[in-house]
Amino acid sequence: VWLGGLIPITTFAVLFRMTWWEFSWDIVEPISFFVSTMGPICFFYVWFARHKEDFSMARWHESLCDRAKAALYRARAFDIHRYNQLIEAIATVEEDIAVLKQG
Repeated sequence: VWLGGLIPITTFAVLFRMTWWEFSWDIVEPISFFVSTMGPICFFYVWFARHKEDFSMARWHESLCDRAKAALYRARAFDIHRYNQLIEAIATVEEDIAVLKQG
């Protein structure tokens, strides 16, 4: 998480330094354009390489929620597999009850 915030801040700081102390804006402008366009391109490439599908905001949101849920489950020692087994057992019993009510 910190790295995601540190990269743009560092990029801004380096471009700021290059613009006002090292070079002029005429030299730094093409560099900043290249850096600002390559960031998203690299992000989308890494996303595609990892997930084997195109990037979408819905999938990204789902991925973030899944990671947050998994972290909470681990922190609270919640057994999600056992929970899913119990949900399936409840569904089976409810189906059996519905059949008995009809018969």
